[in-house]
This record gives sequence, C-alpha cells and structure tokens, in this order.
Amino acid sequence: MSDSSLKRIIFGLINALGVRINPSTEDKQDDIITNQDPLAKYKWVDVDDDASPNYYGATDVDGNWFILKETISAGANTYRYVAGTSNYTTNWTNRDSLTYDYFHNIF
Repeated sequence: MSDSSLKRIIFGLINALGVRINPSTEDKQDDIITNQDPLAKYKWVDVDDDASPNYYGATDVDGNWFILKETISAGANTYRYVAGTSNYTTNWTNRDSLTYDYFHNIF
C-alpha cells in the first residue's frame, strides 16, 4: 500500500475497501452527494440540439435515465423532464412523444 493510500485511510477520506466516506460521519460521500443532488449519479449520453425543443439524455450505471427537454423562446425558456428505470434507448428514440413535467414532479 502506498503512503498516499495509507494517509487517505488514516485521515478518513476512504475506508479500507476504497469507498469515499465523510470523515466526520463515515457516511459514503457518493450517498451524501446523491442525496443533495438527485442528478449527481447521471452522465450525459445523448444530445439533440438542432432546433427547439432541444433534448439532453442522461443515464446512470444502473440503467436509470432521464431526458431534459429545453424549449427556447424569447424571454420564456422552459425545462421539463421525463425519467425511467429501463429502456433508455427506446425512450430516447421516442423522445418527441414522451410526457415531460417539472423537475420537482419527476425527481
């Protein structure tokens, strides 16, 4: 084990299994971040920004997904979401016909 790895374990930045933790509570850092930001676990995978509305698709490692629909108009841009737990590719293909809603209703 390297000195830097040992220091991180001693000072509580990661546990012995290599999982990042909060030094004061030993809670997993990823869990804390995800609880504060429900989108933190997602990575952007698709973009369709040729014309309004624009669509942005994101997935996580477990197959959960969401699509952000951005409608741009003078002084009134809107952002709506749709999310699911499987079949991202099918939903991305059919993104124009999905039902979108406000962030607080989806997440």
